[in-house]
Amino acid sequence: MPLNAYLLVVFSEPMGAGTAGDIQLLQAGAPVSGHGTATADGLGVKFQPDGLLLPNADYVLVIPGDVADLSGDTLQRPDSVEFLTDSTIAVARVATDAPALLVNPTSGELRTFEAEAVLHSDGRVTGEFSVYYAASGWRVAGYVTCLAIVNGNSAWVAGVNTEAVPDQDSVGLEWGWRELDNGPPEGGVPDKLSFIYPLATHDLGRPEDFCATTPVAEPLLGEIRMLDLIGGDIVVSGQTPLPPPLPPPGAGMSQIASAAYPGGGIKIRRADGSGVRMLTTDSGDFSPTWSPDGLRLAFSGMRVRRHPAHQRPIR
Repeated sequence: MPLNAYLLVVFSEPMGAGTAGDIQLLQAGAPVSGHGTATADGLGVKFQPDGLLLPNADYVLVIPGDVADLSGDTLQRPDSVEFLTDSTIAVARVATDAPALLVNPTSGELRTFEAEAVLHSDGRVTGEFSVYYAASGWRVAGYVTCLAIVNGNSAWVAGVNTEAVPDQDSVGLEWGWRELDNGPPEGGVPDKLSFIYPLATHDLGRPEDFCATTPVAEPLLGEIRMLDLIGGDIVVSGQTPLPPPLPPPGAGMSQIASAAYPGGGIKIRRADGSGVRMLTTDSGDFSPTWSPDGLRLAFSGMRVRRHPAHQRPIR
């Protein structure tokens, strides 16, 4: 972790007002000076240390078991995350601070994309990425090895995949992509994202070459096309320290809902394709749609007796 990191805890449902003050960061068993701030929707708590963290030190983020949701249900047991700091600060960051959603204009297939890349003051780049194709179930995930920011809001990012489903033969390939941050979603101008390219196949060199040359075209297909996001947000930041993160998305912004074929029912999964679970199993349930706040699903249901569309909360 860089020394100017902030810590973000995301819950599966809105939490009570006292949660932000209950979360602690410990170093050598002693509390670290800082403050927690709840997001507007209650789904997240950002812990911001009052100063830089110590270099090469062990820390523990602690969420006590008595934190409760809005109905008073507690976590019941404490949770914690241990991490080790680096000796650097983060000088730039490119991230999807809500998974990016786009549609392939040729096939109509929905794709989801999640990534974070951090440039450290010593020149190293750390981060991860994940791409998921909703229709085919194809998924690639791996770690980021380089990034370049141009004009303050455009980024070229590349890395190596360590996971590929179902094509395990592609593990180890190097990939590159472009990202464009057009500001917060409420500004009305969508952010843009390119397809993710296997660099060797498209004669784009190694990841460090891709980031150094920041190409806008590739030899085989020409222009690296930028597609409008239909959901999510891309944040490109070259400021030091990093700006506060955007509020974490509601459940619907980071999950995909679909009808389950051929058996029927409604199922949801995380934006990267993992964590599939069934919400309903009736063969007459179809056409799920998230509510604007991302906390509920509406779907059409056909039963023996005809009923209007149903809603149920996602917990």
